[in-house]
This record gives sequence, C-alpha cells and structure tokens, in this order.
Amino acid sequence: MLRLQNGITPVPLGLMQDSLHAVHPLDHIVIDEQLLLQAHDSGLIRFLVCRQNLWQQRCQHDHARQCHCLHVFFSIHSASLACILRSSNWPRNKKRPTVRHICCEPCSREIVRHVTDQAALAGSVAIFVMLQSAQTDPRRLKRIVAVMNTSCCGAVTRPFFRDTQVTGEFAMLWSKGRRTSSGPLLGLTLALVLCGTSPVGAAERVSVDVDLEGPAASDQWVIPPKRGARVSGGELILDAVNRAGVRVFLRKPTLSDLTLTCKILVESKGPGVRAFEVCFHSAGVASHQFVHVNRSAAILGWVKRESLWNKAASVANARKENAWLDVKVECDKEQIRFYLDGKLVLEGTDSHSKAGRIGFGSSQALVRMKDIRVEGTPATLDKPWREDAPQAPVLFGTFHELQPKLRHTKVSGKLDISVSKPFIISSKITNPKLGTHEQPHLFKMPCGDIHLVFHSDGDIHGATRVLLRSGDKGKTWAPMPISVNRHEAVGVLRDGTVLVYDDYAFRKEGNVFVGQMCVSKDGGRTFGPVELAVFRRPAGAASVAAGTYWKAKDLDKYRTTSANWSDQLCHALWRSVLQKKDGTLIACAHTRYKGDEKGKARVACYHSTDGGRTWDSESTVAYDPDIGGEGFVEPVMSFCSNGDVLCMMRHGLWQARSADGGKTWQPYRTLEVRGVDPDLCLMTHGVLACSYGRPGNRIMFSADGTGREWTDRIQIYEYQRGSFGYTGIVEVQPGKLLYVYDRHGAFAEYDGKQTTAVQGVYITVKRKG
Repeated sequence: MLRLQNGITPVPLGLMQDSLHAVHPLDHIVIDEQLLLQAHDSGLIRFLVCRQNLWQQRCQHDHARQCHCLHVFFSIHSASLACILRSSNWPRNKKRPTVRHICCEPCSREIVRHVTDQAALAGSVAIFVMLQSAQTDPRRLKRIVAVMNTSCCGAVTRPFFRDTQVTGEFAMLWSKGRRTSSGPLLGLTLALVLCGTSPVGAAERVSVDVDLEGPAASDQWVIPPKRGARVSGGELILDAVNRAGVRVFLRKPTLSDLTLTCKILVESKGPGVRAFEVCFHSAGVASHQFVHVNRSAAILGWVKRESLWNKAASVANARKENAWLDVKVECDKEQIRFYLDGKLVLEGTDSHSKAGRIGFGSSQALVRMKDIRVEGTPATLDKPWREDAPQAPVLFGTFHELQPKLRHTKVSGKLDISVSKPFIISSKITNPKLGTHEQPHLFKMPCGDIHLVFHSDGDIHGATRVLLRSGDKGKTWAPMPISVNRHEAVGVLRDGTVLVYDDYAFRKEGNVFVGQMCVSKDGGRTFGPVELAVFRRPAGAASVAAGTYWKAKDLDKYRTTSANWSDQLCHALWRSVLQKKDGTLIACAHTRYKGDEKGKARVACYHSTDGGRTWDSESTVAYDPDIGGEGFVEPVMSFCSNGDVLCMMRHGLWQARSADGGKTWQPYRTLEVRGVDPDLCLMTHGVLACSYGRPGNRIMFSADGTGREWTDRIQIYEYQRGSFGYTGIVEVQPGKLLYVYDRHGAFAEYDGKQTTAVQGVYITVKRKG
C-alpha cells in the first residue's frame, strides 16, 4: 500500500468509521455516508483519510479558534471528482449548529497548497475545495477565491477541466444545514471558481483529420463484422445494398460541441431509400444522434438501446447520386445544423445526447466517405462506450407470443375481442415476382371481394404497387391486373361503382393537375382503362419536380396518359374516398402550399360533385409549422356512428373532426399513442376500429363509434425493426375484421429462412351485455 507524506495512508471503507472518529465523533462529522457507500460500491473510488496537525492547532492568524478538518481524497475513474474537503468546528457539549466552514485567508492558502500537493502525489487529476466562514464578508470572499485561483491550484485543475465534464461531476457533501446562510456563500464561491474568475474552466478545442490510408486506418473504427464496411483506397466504404444497414464509429475523439465535415458519395445501386447517416454524440453502437439523408428527405433523430429510431425534425430534400457531396454537421449544445454542398438544409434541437464519438451509417445504399475532419470540445463519457448491440427483448412477437398483460391494454369492459393465429398471405419466397411485400393496404369491394395492395420495390417515391384479390374473405389470394401505376385511394359508391386513384397528380397548366384513375362498374370485379381525374388546386398550392425523386423510367409510366404531361407533381388522394348523402365525394391528401413555414406538410380535404372526375379543394384539415417530423401526412377518413367525419393523421397520431361533411374542421388534437399510416373502419355494429403501426402493429377501438375516446388497444405484432409498420383493416363479415401487416425476419413456415411477407389475422369484436 502506497504511503504518502504527512502520514496519509489509503484505507479501505471498513476502516472509515475509525478514521472519522480520529477527528470527531461520528455525530459531529458532517458527511453523506450513503453517497460514499454508493461510490465505493461502484468500484470507482478509494479513500485517503488523514488527520492533519495544521488544523488541530490554534490558528495564529485572524482568529484564535480551534480548526478541525476532515478531507477525503477520491481517486475516481477518469471523469469524476478527485477530492472533497470538509471542515467543521463546534464544542462537543453543545447542540450542533449549522455547518460553518471556518478558515482565514492564510489558512486557506496553506490548505489549498497542501491539498493540491497531496492530489498530485495520489495521482488524482484535480482537487480544489473552498473553506469559507459563514461570517466572511464579500471582500474576504473575493480574496479567498483569488487564493483558490493561484497557480498552485490551477496547475492541477487545468488538466481536469480539459479532460472531463465539470457539470454533474463535482459533488459537495452538504450537511443538513445547507439551506442556511452558509449555503449561498458556498454556492457562490463554487460558482466563481468554476465559471468566472479563473483560466481553468475553458476547455481547448481539438481537431482531427481522420487517416483513411495508413496501415492502421481500419483500426480507428468500430466496424461490425460481415456487414459490408471497410476502409480502402483512402475511403470509408459502407455497402448496405441488399443487406442490413450498417453503422461504424470512430474510436476517438469524444466530443461535445463539434463541427464535422466530409465528402460523401452515394452510388445509385439497389432499390430502397439509399440513405447515408452522419452520427455524433455516440455513447455506444445503439446510443447516438444522427442526420439521416435519403433520396427525398433529411431527418434529424436519435437512437437509444430501448428505442432504435426516433425523429426530432425532418425536411424534404433531394440530393445527388454518383457525385461527391460536401457534408457538414454542426453541434452547438442542443442546436444541430446540417449542411449539404454549402447550403443549410436542416436545423433542429435535440438534447438526448450531449457528448460522444462520431460515426457514419448506410441504409439500402453503397456509400463512400473521404476527407473526414472533426473538431470540437473534448469530453468524457459517464460510462464506457458500449460496443455490444442491444438484444431483442423477449416481449417481441405476435399476439399469442406476447405476455397476456401486454396483449390487451386500456380495457374498456364494453367489448369482447379475440385474435386469431397469424397466417401468411404472400411472401418473397412464395411469390418472388411480387417484390418486397411492404406497406400493405386493404379495400373492400361491393361485390364482396377484398383487395390487398402493397409495394413491390421498397419504400421509395414512385414505387410500384401490386394488387391481390380474395373472394373468400381473405383465405386465398390471386394477383389481379390494375390500370393505374400506383394504386392509392379507393372510393366505393352507393350504386356499386368503384373508383381507384393513383397516388400522384401532375401539373397540366396553372393550378390544374391531372392524375390517373380507373373505374369499375361491376362492384370491383373488373376495371376499365386509365382515365384522367382533374384536381383544381388553390393558387398557393406547391408542387415539386418529379425528377427530384424519380428516375426517367419511373416517369415514363405516366407519359402515355396526357399529351400535355408535366414533370411537376403533387400527391393526389390518400386511402379513402367517402360519399355523402347528397352524392358529393370527399377525400384527403397531404400536400404543401407555397409560403408554408419550415416545409411542413398539411392535410387538405377535396370534394367532387361529378362522380370523382373533377376535384376542388374544400378546406385545410390540419396545418402547424411547429409540429414535428414532416408535418401532417398519411390521412385516412371515415364516417362516425353519429354522422361526423373523422380524419386520422400521422406524425404521432392526430385526429380532426368535421360535423358538416368536410367543409370545416374542428381543431385537431393529438392522441396518447404514436403511429404511422392509420386506417379506419366503422363496423356494422357501430364500433369504430383504428389500426396503426410503428412502434408495433396495433389496433384500438371506439366503443360508441364516435372516435372521441379510444380504448381496448390490442398489440398484434411487437417487433424491433421487424415490420414497416403500415397496416390495413376491413370488415369481412359483421363483427369480424381482417388485419394485415408486413413482417421481416425468419419464418418457421419456411424452415427458419429470412424473408418478408404480408401476414394477416382475424379480429372478432363483440359488444358485451
């Protein structure tokens, strides 16, 4: 055991009691023993307890009182307090007063000198504590603060403040009298020492140019094995084409405020979003902030081990492929800015992480990085950086695999609900020609058939959709041809006519847009050729160049529909088309108007009086420039049991209500659940059902059919990146729903092989009583 000068010897915690008694009986020692025990149990500290003659002798300077002091050195692992020094003085035969830190200026100078010397000898990185009497006047306070900032103290404290985060690291062990007059003085003293009067608090910024060519270039990175990441030819290469996404992290430095610059190239290979990510403030492989940039948007978000995708802000944005992009990310406390080719693209605030490593990621893309440079303020993490990936919790699985208490929550007691075993409708293994099998929607036809629509080529703009039809309530399915390119919205009229609309409409002239539609006159059994629906939009309605998102071959699908084809497009209609009692049709779409702040989307309600051939803008359902994410998107409408029209929307889950058939809308409100792409179904017995996903694939019910209260939440499938989260519901017979969703992973039905499939379950809903 190392023996220090002046008789200071490290002692184990078991001897702490005796050491304390050496100075004063325990009832006179003002120290938080529980805190010490917690620190000791964490394995981070050792104690150096001493009894100094200096503070047992009579003070020969400003006052003739006996000064006693206990100081405890903490030798704590890299980012914590090195020493706490406490002093107390009162007669044993009197009631203990509030703590008075009693020391004159010369004594404090000697104490500081002694403490810093002992800290250096003990290998601690920093020690300073102010002893100050409650009676000390402000002038003496200033003088003693000046003493604390002398070179003998600063030489030790400067490295401490360079290498650690002071906030939350420096702990004073206050007595029960901390709310008395001595507390503010001590707090002020500490604040002066930490913040204002000394050169020791300003951390020096560092800069690093990342070497991608040297023999040890790969060793600088935390690279997961067999995930398509490598360093080669002066570049960091992340290949996530046709494989799971990948992230890599630079082992050092660890920074708080920072500026990161680099060049990034995304190759135009493979389907999907083809996204790159810039990660920062990483405390582990599953704990960081990021800017995710795909083909159509830039997204600011964060990752935690318990929640792997969280969005803080986003903006529509197009970026080039097969060309080097200049990328910059700035983090200034909670303010985060992202620049692309010198242009500010995204700005937002997020406080989920404040310090950590940098990294990069790729999703459905081959991404190359070079010229990586980062500069910022050095920091130290509270805990070691975690390289282990989070394990999927056991609560994940289908309805019957979940714990009973997780299957059905917020039970109303009004409904009796049962869920069947899940079954596969179609998969990439059984139907490879149908593609990715993602984002399913359901529609019920007047003839009794059910139509299932899903993506065949990933989550991209202009993605092709395929159509399956079931004539036996969802038991068997077969492909069905459809005329429109991207089947999105369906309207079922009272005379049995079915209208199907494409997702997009293109500017024809002025504010007139045209979009594909087709019509069935036999209840949905067959559909006629493509026709053009006309959308007369408001003067302020915005559009975007299709080439921003789409390849030429995708645009070619639409060229035959109009001689006056334009490449300026907008969303047409989404999900549902309703027919009112007077025959008027209403439908919703998410869109943007010129002048809308921050690029946030709004939901608009359209109406048609000519059977769905011509649509005019009726009203705005919801718009808020300060809402998170993209704004209000992915709307679905349904009539309620009382005749109101209810519109459900993403992000989060929001709803708005109209009591006059969509002409005006009551203020929108958020629900206490989150989700994407909701679907609605008013069942024959008057119960209103709402499906939604992400996180989990779920359904909830409004027992009275009005949508004013949502109860009986059923978890159909809980996952961690095991589904896209888009769902669909239809009533296949009175009181019985078919619920569909996509699922990614290993399937027992295919001997454990990995694939993507559209699955279904039947949900039976009965009223009690």
